[in-house]
Amino acid sequence: MNNTIVEAPIAEKIPTEMTMHGDSRVDNYFWMRLSDEQKEAKNKDDQTKKVEDYLHAENAYYDEITAHTNDFQTSLFEEMKGRIKEDDSSVPYKRMDISILQNIKKENNTLFLLGKKNL
Repeated sequence: MNNTIVEAPIAEKIPTEMTMHGDSRVDNYFWMRLSDEQKEAKNKDDQTKKVEDYLHAENAYYDEITAHTNDFQTSLFEEMKGRIKEDDSSVPYKRMDISILQNIKKENNTLFLLGKKNL
């Protein structure tokens, strides 16, 4: 393990008061909430850039402090994957008036949901 001290990113607190159903509360991290339009925009506004920069800093921090476990993570993933049948089907289950069957195909690791209307 690396003995270097890594500083975790600290999200800025910007208090925003909200009132719903007559109950008021303060959300210090409301500024991190992005609309779908902000997330999908080609030209990012300042708020979106700020949120993305913070999330990238958090991810970099996580990657750095867990780097010593990368080999273990890989071997654990491969072990779990080895215990799962790559071509698999579920037992059909009913949802409302449809019987649903799940199939996983090995070739492209794709999940297929097959539905049949119950008569």
